[in-house]
Amino acid sequence: MNRVTLAAVAAVCLLFAIAAPSRAAVIYSNVPDLSSSQLANCAYNTVCGPKLFGRTAFAAQAFTLAAPATVGVISYNAIVSLGIYATGANYVILSADGAGGLPGTVVAHGADIALTVTTGPIGVNNPTTDYSFEIDPLWLAAGSYYVAIQDITTNQFDFLSKGVATSGAAQSNDGGSTWALKYEVFTSVAVSLSTPLPEPTSMALLGVGVAGLSLRRRRA
Repeated sequence: MNRVTLAAVAAVCLLFAIAAPSRAAVIYSNVPDLSSSQLANCAYNTVCGPKLFGRTAFAAQAFTLAAPATVGVISYNAIVSLGIYATGANYVILSADGAGGLPGTVVAHGADIALTVTTGPIGVNNPTTDYSFEIDPLWLAAGSYYVAIQDITTNQFDFLSKGVATSGAAQSNDGGSTWALKYEVFTSVAVSLSTPLPEPTSMALLGVGVAGLSLRRRRA
């Protein structure tokens, strides 16, 4: 590889690191199904009570990993009304080792996580919003789990959308110790899990390394 080629590769790497959006690989996804009426009653947000393990509800969705994976991003779709959006999220990931397949051991949890908000599809009755947030990278072995979400909002009419998958929903009515099958009238919840977002510095370092190699070859 000549000096010109090395320099070009370095420049491309640096530009990619600066301009390219970060992407993560999807581990699990239950996309929203907005083809019919959405019914719920502030089942999972902070309007209903204190945050995280207080007397309030978490909506959960079961998922299964065929192979080990590292989770770094959690996303969910929510019905939004009154123009009021969530400002943060609480989450719990549990292994599905409880009685009857309901959530059991808490694997990880977090509170007051900042959200990235993007406009979602328009349902039959209401528009939706896609929320996503990053968590500390969490390695999970192959097996079955639940991801439970509660958003931080002042809107009592804001709630998670149902998902295309027809099963796997659960709901905690007291913040995590007592779980019931289904989430309100839904049998699934629209959530997804992805790998950690790549750090832009990785590509930038690659560009610097290639540039250094180019300079070394030039001096030689």
